[in-house]
Amino acid sequence: MERLARDSERLSMAFEWLQSNKQTKLTMTELRDLAENVERRFEIKVNDTFVLVETLRRFETVEKHLRQLYWCLSTSPPTSEFISCDSPLVVAFREGNKMGLGGGLGHPNVEVSFALSPKVCLTLNRRTNLKRKVLGDSAVLELNGRTAAIAERYIFSAQKSESVHQLVKAFAGTRRMPKVDKNALRTHFESKSELQKDQEMK
Repeated sequence: MERLARDSERLSMAFEWLQSNKQTKLTMTELRDLAENVERRFEIKVNDTFVLVETLRRFETVEKHLRQLYWCLSTSPPTSEFISCDSPLVVAFREGNKMGLGGGLGHPNVEVSFALSPKVCLTLNRRTNLKRKVLGDSAVLELNGRTAAIAERYIFSAQKSESVHQLVKAFAGTRRMPKVDKNALRTHFESKSELQKDQEMK
């Protein structure tokens, strides 16, 4: 929508279409303001039932991606333990110095983790073809941080410890965060808009 607001020609076309189809009483100025501030005026909500159905529909795709990865049983050192949560399959990917959580199974740098017990975690990626490995404390802390961040509501730990308390405290806010990437959603709708525009011109 922000791109539409910056494109006067497309904005004019949208305004003319809305007027000709009696879809709006907005002025051109009001429409531009709406496009520039869409996130302030609207709230994106996700239907949980729809998300569950979509997840089940994509099962074969997810399975295919998981089979393409190297699977490894990673063990924690004596001084650390893995935590788990109510969303235990943690999918992450790196792009430069940034990390994405909750998606990206097809990404070249995808990293998947699933804690099987406090001492063993199934880790999957495209880089390291090892069947077993022992992780250091920092690696366990990194995986636990991802688990805490992706949790919907509950975090599970074999022991009550200060480190787990700090993780819960640090990522408590993520429960209220949307599980939708707004930038990806915006790009998706803009690409559909471009496709529709091309089809109309043909």
